[in-house]
Amino acid sequence: MPEDIPVIEPASFEAGTTVQWTKDLSENYPADDGWTLSYTFINSAAKFTVNATASGRQFAVTITAVTTAAYTPGIFKWTARVSKAGVVKAVDSGHCEVLKDLSAATTFDHRTHAK
Repeated sequence: MPEDIPVIEPASFEAGTTVQWTKDLSENYPADDGWTLSYTFINSAAKFTVNATASGRQFAVTITAVTTAAYTPGIFKWTARVSKAGVVKAVDSGHCEVLKDLSAATTFDHRTHAK
């Protein structure tokens, strides 16, 4: 794996950017043994799924900038699941914030909602 790719799911990312990370589940669910890994992100307004690819015994996740450009900003709950031959296991979960794509914005109000 390239050294500049994080080995943890992002806490946040900006819509319209490429997002990458790796996931090492090789001890129990090695990618080169036929396991697949997918992530589901969901909140009250949107849902999206991301499929990892095998990279040796580990998994690599890449979401293209074109794909993330369509994501609705907000805080998402995510869950990661592996599967093989009809067996499905939840292996991790967390939260991630999709931030607004500022390069596509024409204006921006940096004040908090309280102001």
